[in-house]
Amino acid sequence: MKDFNFFASYSKKKERKINKDYILYGIIILILAVMVFKTTVNLFAIKRLKSELALLEDEIQTTETDGKVKDIQNKEDDVKDLKEKIDKLSALDEYASKNDIINEYLLLEIENSLPAKVFLKKMVLNSETIKIEGNSQDKDSIAQFQHNLKNLDAFSEVFIPNISNEEDYFTFNMDLRLLSGE
Repeated sequence: MKDFNFFASYSKKKERKINKDYILYGIIILILAVMVFKTTVNLFAIKRLKSELALLEDEIQTTETDGKVKDIQNKEDDVKDLKEKIDKLSALDEYASKNDIINEYLLLEIENSLPAKVFLKKMVLNSETIKIEGNSQDKDSIAQFQHNLKNLDAFSEVFIPNISNEEDYFTFNMDLRLLSGE
């Protein structure tokens, strides 16, 4: 008969065989898990960075755009102000041209009305009258000057309040009242 040793299974050390296939699969699964984890983390980081980049770009564009828009608006306001001022100046110029009684043409007509022997010393102009002081070699030239001015149809009254005789010439004052000044 044979003896049964019930403890024999416990006394022998079992040799475990490590299956190389399991180790290989484990390493591959571990590497794949690490790669998936890293990829996921990187994707979230990229997404977060892209959203931050978009916010920064919007902020930069907003500040640049705000500055440009403000500059453009300021320039547009300046242009509007200048246009308004130009319109006002044009209206004022037109008003002055319409109401310009004493202009260069009238002064040229007065100059052309001067006889050769009459010389003007002073001319005072205002909106209703012209006061002239002058010298002449004779009284006839002063009378001719008065007659020439009456023929211009620009004056309602041509009046000589005084003529005085100096040594070699006559000094005179003349008051001219403009037609529209009445």
